[in-house]
Amino acid sequence: QFDGFCDIVKGLKKFCVNVDIYDPWASQASVQREYGLELLPVIGHKRYKAVVLAVAHAKFRSLDIQALLEPNAVLYDVKGMLSGPVDGRL
Repeated sequence: QFDGFCDIVKGLKKFCVNVDIYDPWASQASVQREYGLELLPVIGHKRYKAVVLAVAHAKFRSLDIQALLEPNAVLYDVKGMLSGPVDGRL
């Protein structure tokens, strides 16, 4: 599940973007070992200039995505999970 996501993270980091990753269903140890990525244990303590939804877990449907966004932030929904307005979908 993280292979395509790793490409997104690597692409963003090439442009010197700080990336936080949150996935409540993924194992921190497995993600670290297999992909070299660190996961946030919780989310919601800060706001972001951009949010990329790259997985469609049910938990994310109940998450208040708007509370994570700074004013004029970009929201990109890779999996087409959200029904409301977003800045991009695949």
